[in-house]
Amino acid sequence: MNMDHLHRRDIFRIIGGTLAAEALDAQHQHPAASSGGAPKDYRPRFFSETEYQAVSELCELLIPADDSPGARDAGVPWYIDTVLLYSDASRQTNWRHNLKAIDQAAQTQFGKTFVNCPPEHRVKIMEMLAKNEGDPQTPLEQFFADFKPTTIEAFSLSEVAMKHYFGYRGNTELSDFPGCRPGEIEG
Repeated sequence: MNMDHLHRRDIFRIIGGTLAAEALDAQHQHPAASSGGAPKDYRPRFFSETEYQAVSELCELLIPADDSPGARDAGVPWYIDTVLLYSDASRQTNWRHNLKAIDQAAQTQFGKTFVNCPPEHRVKIMEMLAKNEGDPQTPLEQFFADFKPTTIEAFSLSEVAMKHYFGYRGNTELSDFPGCRPGEIEG
């Protein structure tokens, strides 16, 4: 290639090839998370292991796996851990305090921490949290007012939800664009 006559198209090809090679190299060196969200070897960065396990159980109670993926499959606990890592101190304190309060409630009612309770007791704790969802009265009910939308948001933003629930097929190429038919768009 004669450098005196380098055309704009050639520059874009060189730059594009370089960027693609760098992207492939970066993917090779830093594997992306699985389609479920959190990397397989993920260790919580905000929560302790015990808190993370409790959040994971709470999320799965709210959005359980059945014939389709649930909260854990979608990486919801990972998302919440990451969001809280960068949240303000008052929100961080609130989550930690309320996870302890949930353990205390489980201990009082069932003689075990939340994560050590059998599933039917965990459901009872979740029912207690959601009891006055429309008009929360207790600190734990108020915590649920933050927990539920955060969990739903995390699930809704996940690849699992996008594909399994919202029908997202990824970026697809159209062979032609049919446009809008007259009367389809209301003004």
